[in-house]
Parts: sequence; structure tokens; C-alpha cells
Amino acid sequence: MRKSLDAILGDLKEREKVRERGTWKQELRQQYAPWFDDLVYGFEFKDGWRAILVEAMGSIVRAVGDPQAYPSLRITRLRQDLGKLSFQIQGLTDEWRDAVNDAIQMASDRSLRTCERCGGPGSVRESARGLRYTVCDQHAVTD
Repeated sequence: MRKSLDAILGDLKEREKVRERGTWKQELRQQYAPWFDDLVYGFEFKDGWRAILVEAMGSIVRAVGDPQAYPSLRITRLRQDLGKLSFQIQGLTDEWRDAVNDAIQMASDRSLRTCERCGGPGSVRESARGLRYTVCDQHAVTD
């Protein structure tokens, strides 16, 4: 018997939640529940961008209220994309779109200057395979 797409996505979400147990990621999920409930692939970036995400979430809360006040908002993907932090959000009303987009843009811009490994000053680099990532000089050597 084949699993439905919903069942597969549910399994992926649960697997990520298990992997995040006891970490800052689990704490963030709990603090902003239900906003991260549809985050299928988990937090797809390294720990150096933690402070950037925390700041962005604070800006979103200041704009729209906490998750209980605005439970329809869903962050469906958080990842490193072309060297920067990228958000995908659903359930955002026109009323809050500009404020939330500003918070996301600020986070994205800051990530382009922040090492995704350690959180120190960094810059966008390109790997031999053509992938872009943002790291400091120390971590560029190991990537």
C-alpha cells in the first residue's frame, strides 16, 4: 500500500522534530507554535544564523502579534539559498505583508554578512561546484 503525500510530509515533519529535540530549534518551534507546524524540512541552515532568525521572528511578532493572535500564518520553509536566509510563508494577509516582508528582507540582508557556521562576520563565497554560501575566513577553508 502506497502512502499518501500528506502521510509522507507528516513523516518528514515528525523526523525533523525528533532531530531537533533538545536544541534551540525545538525551543523556537514551541515559542512560535503553530507558525512552524508546516516546516517539513526543518531549519535548513547552520546554527550561525540562529540570532538572525530570532531577531526576524521578534520583528514579525511586533508587526502581526504573537502566534495565538495570528495562528493562520505558517512558515513553510527556512533555508540557506544562494548564500542567504530564505523564508517561505503562507497565510499572510495583505494587512501585514509589507511589515513581514521587511522583517524577512532585513534577515536576508544580514545573513549575507554573517557566517552561517559561527555567526561571526562573513561574506558570500562560491564552492568549486558553484554553490553559494556565507562564511567567515576560518570556515571558508573547511567548506
